[in-house]
Amino acid sequence: MLKNFCRTSGGLRAMLLLKVVVKLIFVVVPIVIIITSIISLVNVIKGNSKEELDKFIWTFIRKVVAGIIVFLIPSIVTYAFTNLTNENFYDLQVCVDRATLDEVKYYEDIYEVAETIVSTLENNPSKIAVSETRDKITSMSGLRGEDKEDFLARIDAAESKTE
Repeated sequence: MLKNFCRTSGGLRAMLLLKVVVKLIFVVVPIVIIITSIISLVNVIKGNSKEELDKFIWTFIRKVVAGIIVFLIPSIVTYAFTNLTNENFYDLQVCVDRATLDEVKYYEDIYEVAETIVSTLENNPSKIAVSETRDKITSMSGLRGEDKEDFLARIDAAESKTE
């Protein structure tokens, strides 16, 4: 199921958005911690109170610990799934790695067009349609070798239904 999700432009867009959000969090969290800590420290220095200083120290420690936890969550999740040797996690990692603008464009402009052509044939196979579909798929220069082979195998399977 995950493999199919990652073979669509929408699925890859979702993974790309997830990657951007995670990277954004990794930038924003430290900035927020630093800014709020500086503001708190300035207030403590103005107040010049031992009580405020103790409160600042404990608040600062909690913020640092929260920041560290935010940075460790992806590592902890990766470690847990890796030790479970879950094949779906491997597929998820491949999907996340594959999520780039170039891949979204490939699936949107080439793969999904070929998928539509072959699906149409599979729904209504005929000898003429098989020949036309095979010609269209083999002439698609941007279609990757492995994907082209998969589509040609599906065309062969549809051809066997016409006999």
